[in-house]
Amino acid sequence: MTIFNVLYHQWVKSETKVIEQIFKLLKPGGYLLLTEPAFDFLFRNHDLLDMGRKRYTLGEFKKILENSGFQIVKATYFNSICFIPALLLKLIESLKPPKKQHFGANELNIPSPLINKMFLTIISWERQIINLLVSLPFGVTLLCLAQKPEKIKKS
Repeated sequence: MTIFNVLYHQWVKSETKVIEQIFKLLKPGGYLLLTEPAFDFLFRNHDLLDMGRKRYTLGEFKKILENSGFQIVKATYFNSICFIPALLLKLIESLKPPKKQHFGANELNIPSPLINKMFLTIISWERQIINLLVSLPFGVTLLCLAQKPEKIKKS
């Protein structure tokens, strides 16, 4: 099962309950792959425009997954190339008075093909690093791969 940047939305009242329900739905040995926005200190108007509620740390998500019965297979941050720009945008935004309408809407525009190609290349390098079993210490997104155990321990 996959969940990509869903649990941080305003309408999700409890990510723990969602993860617990997914655990019940998965067959023993089944996998859950999820991504969510990382680091609450990067929360900006862009997140509000996207109807985001919060951002997470790997520690938070690992705890939620493990408490729900999952075993962590892989947990890392990614999209690290955007971390510094996102931090700078947050700092700049914090210095400006808040806008009431359409804040950050221009960030939802599709970038040029050249910029897309550049970021795709960088992300592919990052993917290769992660595939070497290295977890990245920062990024704007977190990624967790978790597995429901084949045999469930009875309490």
